[in-house]
Amino acid sequence: MTKMKRIIVFLWILLIISCESNTQSKTEVFGELKSFSNCKLLNKITGLSKIVETLPDTLTGIEYHYDGKSKLTLTHINAGFNCCPGDLFTEIIEDNNEILIEECETSSMCDCNCLYDLTIEITDISPGNYSFTFIEPYLNEDNEIISFVLGLNDEDSGIITFFRKGYPWGG
Repeated sequence: MTKMKRIIVFLWILLIISCESNTQSKTEVFGELKSFSNCKLLNKITGLSKIVETLPDTLTGIEYHYDGKSKLTLTHINAGFNCCPGDLFTEIIEDNNEILIEECETSSMCDCNCLYDLTIEITDISPGNYSFTFIEPYLNEDNEIISFVLGLNDEDSGIITFFRKGYPWGG
């Protein structure tokens, strides 16, 4: 079994266990997708956007900002979705300071994929150490799953990047 498949199986088991068990988590967080960009490829082709790219298309990244109290803003830069994704949304599950964020689309109407920036806001998140894992719909087995730990104690900002190769990324 490849490393990617083992990780996915582990995450599904974690998801099933967290849904079935009556855990006594220290934190009840609330999170949602607040906004997302247009398809970056279409913006380049049409010249409609003058947005300065923060990362090359060979990288994906999570830019974060914690207000030091209870609000964490995450921006997933260069998230891969279909060129015609319908609506984008996230499913967010928190259990004992482990936060799983699944990125989803309602349709895949076009025969192409594209990169987007997604802004996710998590509220009611107390200071502490949290493990984050992102489930991306078009991640291939040559790429690493986005998974990292953040120590949220004071107001803090930063970016965590991951190399990406294969379509729709440029690497």
